[in-house]
Formats: sequence, C-alpha cells, structure tokens
Amino acid sequence: NKAGEYSFNAEGESDILGDAGWGGSVPGAGEAVSITGATTVATFTNGTFPQWSSIEVRDSATLRISADADLPQITLYPNTKLEIVSGTISIANGLVGSFELVNDTVHLPVLSVATNSTLTVASGMKLKNVDLRLYGTVTKASDADASPVFGYADNGETSYFAFAADGGIFNFHSSQNVANGSVSIICPASGGTVVPVGTITLRNASRTVSGWADFGNWEFGVNNPTSVPFDVLVDGTMLDCAAYFYASGAAHLTLVNGACIRRNSHCGGHYFSQAIQDAATIAIGEGCYFDFTTGDGLLGIDSQVVVDAVTVVTGGIYNATYNSDGWVQGVFVSDGGILGVGKLYKSSSGDPRARTDLLRGFGSARLDGDLYIASTNVGVLGNYDWDRHTTMANIPFSGTGDVTITNGVPEYPFTVTMQNGANTATGTIKVAKAEGDAETKLYFANGANWAGTVVADGNVALTNLTDAAGAVAVKFGTLQLDADFAIRVKKTGGQIVANDKVTADNFAGTGRLTFVAMDESLERGDVIELGKVKSGANLPKVARNYKLILGEADEDDYCPVYAKYSLGMQIIFR
Repeated sequence: NKAGEYSFNAEGESDILGDAGWGGSVPGAGEAVSITGATTVATFTNGTFPQWSSIEVRDSATLRISADADLPQITLYPNTKLEIVSGTISIANGLVGSFELVNDTVHLPVLSVATNSTLTVASGMKLKNVDLRLYGTVTKASDADASPVFGYADNGETSYFAFAADGGIFNFHSSQNVANGSVSIICPASGGTVVPVGTITLRNASRTVSGWADFGNWEFGVNNPTSVPFDVLVDGTMLDCAAYFYASGAAHLTLVNGACIRRNSHCGGHYFSQAIQDAATIAIGEGCYFDFTTGDGLLGIDSQVVVDAVTVVTGGIYNATYNSDGWVQGVFVSDGGILGVGKLYKSSSGDPRARTDLLRGFGSARLDGDLYIASTNVGVLGNYDWDRHTTMANIPFSGTGDVTITNGVPEYPFTVTMQNGANTATGTIKVAKAEGDAETKLYFANGANWAGTVVADGNVALTNLTDAAGAVAVKFGTLQLDADFAIRVKKTGGQIVANDKVTADNFAGTGRLTFVAMDESLERGDVIELGKVKSGANLPKVARNYKLILGEADEDDYCPVYAKYSLGMQIIFR
C-alpha cells in the first residue's frame, strides 16, 4: 500500500493508536502510513509503537513521541515536525527531510529532542534538509558505530540544514576509530554543498568523554565550499578534542560566555593534527579560550586565502604555541586579547618539551586593539611548570594596538623574543613586570624592528639567535629609555670589530645607553657606531665618560650616531 491509503488526520492532538484519527481502524504492521492536516498532532504516549514500514509527515502536521519507541523510516516534509518529548527513541531505520524555497526563504521540517529524552541514530546517519533542535541527548547504538553527520550533501547535491543544540549532549564514544566519536557539523561529501539556514548554535552543549582512549573530533565545514559562509555560535560550550579539530570551508566560529576549544589530555601521546583551514575563522570572546598546548599533535593555519583566521578580543585567550610549518596564510587578530604561552608538557617519550615559536603557521598578525602576551595555565591538564622562553614566529605585526608582555605564572621566568624586521605596528610594546615576579623580559633579535614605541625599562634587551655573543642591529620608531640600556661591544686586537646597533626615529626618557665590553676593555678614544637616528629627532643619553657625535644625514634622512669614549674628568670654568 501507499502511504496515502492509510492517512492519519485530526483536529488538534489525537492518539496515533486511536481509531478516530484513521477514520476507521489503526493500520496493521508492515503498512506505509502518513500523517496529514495542518492542525494534526499525532501523539504516542504509551504501549508498543506499531511496526509500520514507513511514516510520512505532511501538510504542517506533527508527530509527537512521549515514550520509548523504535520508529520506521520517517519522511518529513517542509513545515512538519517530529517532536521527541520523552523516552528513548530510535530513528535507526532512517530519516528523510525535504525543503521548499518560497521567495528565497527556506522552509524545513523540524526535529526536536527535548530535555531528558534520547534520540538514537543509525551508524553514520546523514542528516540533511531538516531543522534539528537538540535539548536532550543524541547517541548511537554502540561505540563501534560511526557518528552521524549533522548537515550532509552527496557529491553534486545541495541540501539545507538548521541546527541548535541548547543544553544538548552528544553521547558518541569510540575506543577504536576516532571518527566514531566525532561531532561533524556541515560536512558534505567532497563536491557536495550544505547551505546552513540561520546560525548554527551550540549553547551549553557537551560531548561526553569517558576515558583516555575515548577519541573524538569536532569538525565544522569539512568539504563545504568556501562560497557558502556560515556562522557557528559556541555559547558556554567546551569543544574538547581528544583527536582532530577542523574549522573548514567558510565556517565562522564565535566563542562567548566561557566557551572554549581545547585539545584535552586524552590525546596525550597521540600525533593527531588540528587545523583552521580553507576560509574558516574563529573569534575568541571575553572569558573564552583556545588551548592547543596539550599532547603531541600539530595545529596548522591552512587558509586558502588571507583571512582573519583567529581574532581574540578583550578577555579572550589564544593558547596554541606549537603550529605546523609551512601554513602561512591566516591572519592573527588581537583586539585586547591574550596570546598565551602554555606550560612545558611531558611528551609520550617522557622528556619535557618547551612550547616555542608563538603564532607559527600564521601569515601575519594585526593589532586592531591591544595584545597581551602572557605565560598561562589556561585549560591545560597533565602539564608541568617550568621556565617559559618563546620566540614570536617570523611574521609581521601591523595595526595600532599596544603589546604588553606579562608573567601570568610569576614564580617562573618568562621571556619573549621578537624577530621580524617588517613590523608596521605603531603601538607601544613593553613589559609589565610586577614586584616579586621571576624574570620577565622582552628580547629583540638581530634584524628585528618595531615601528612604534619600545619601552626600555630594564626588562628589554637585544639578542642574536644564531650566535649568543654576536652583534645585533635593530630598528625602532621610538626607544623610550626608562632605564639604562646595554649596548654590547666586541673589541679584538685593539679594534672595535662589532657592536649592537640601534636605529630609531626618536629617543625619549631619562635612561642612558651604556656600553658593555665583551672581550678587551674599552679605552679612551674608542669610537662606537651606535646606529642611526632620524634627522632632527631627540638624541639618546649615553653613559658617563662618553661623548655623543652626530654624522651627516643620508638619503633617507637618518644621521649616524657615534659614542666616543673620553675617559677623564672635565672641569668647566665659567
């Protein structure tokens, strides 16, 4: 029989096991049935659900289930509803959704799973053309089953999907195949297109994790074309990854209300990879964090085009200090956020390893607001405290925000080394070291620059990454000398053969440039080339017994600056 031959139609709510809605007797097992009528609500509240072969829900009708049931194949037409109110309901026999477009407005059927109810799906079920509202739990029959895909399309197909998980639980476990524990959202087959309807929302949702071998992924937009941008609101939800994490396609994830994305301790010793790729972006809001400092996996920024791959706003923390090499398209954007340096961690082989090279994998960093670089313990498990010495990836900074280096774990030393020479950032960079903090220092490597102001207050110094004793040449906008600033001088065979050089547009502050002899002592008459200064700018103060000499301006309007050692005391008669 066709579904239309056994049609349930009623005004308002009516028991699907009652004869009245069928206009006669309830169809027997094996029949294909339909539920029709704009005001029809077919309810099932107790007993055994009929073993029909299939159910079609049409004409804005609703099928409401309030007891345990194994449903046959369900076909939902636009504007209809399948409501799971209570109990454990299985749709392992299949769910077929459909859509209609009316004046460019997408109409989908609704599948809702209420709080304290459970929806069991078939292994690897592909959900599409449906509006899923998850307040309860979605699960699968066994750990060996593949997890469902929330938003799917076959190769060459375009489908639609709406999704809101408010307090919903993804109860997917896997001890064998990492894909079996995954939550995959808007992930078609290669060549397919899923068009999300509205914002994908994960509010106070969670994925259950039961042990170290309970692998699982979070995947957004994998295989979806970058021509279909969509928003994912991660509100108060922890996206904890014991295996892979992918933000792909043109997914834009926004973290709010304490939400986080983290690689949890269960992935320790497993070399899984994570990536922000294609044209995907992540915005980390106040009180939220992104933490990929646990375990041995790699995090890569693999954008097809230069996009703001990660944006960290005030109170947000980006804590991912081990990014894979070679992926250098994405832009790191800070608007008052924190760039965190995690603890040392212990690798699978037992040796402690430092997390170094912040922002490796990005193409550039942009300061739309201030940036705080801090040692942090945010969100990491099973790691070990130790000294934290890190370099900035060799990428340029731009923008007008200030950069402040702070020690978030003050009992351990913390240093940051800047190494790029193409920075155009015009803000102030400084160290904020509290009394009692362990060493907290900002180093500038040979060839590095800062176009804005560098506050040299005793916590800023120069270094050479290839030769610890080698001379360094750096360039600053303004060097603000709030304390004495050491210039290393190497003298061999009575000749000055190398020394640190600082070129600046301007000097400020009451501190002095001081001179540290590396080998032979400096003597009266020695002349040290300090670098250059913009013509007409303020000149630096120098240590006692040194005389400052200014040379002629070059074609770029910079004047060479020299310091002459004139040992002795001057008596001036007036």
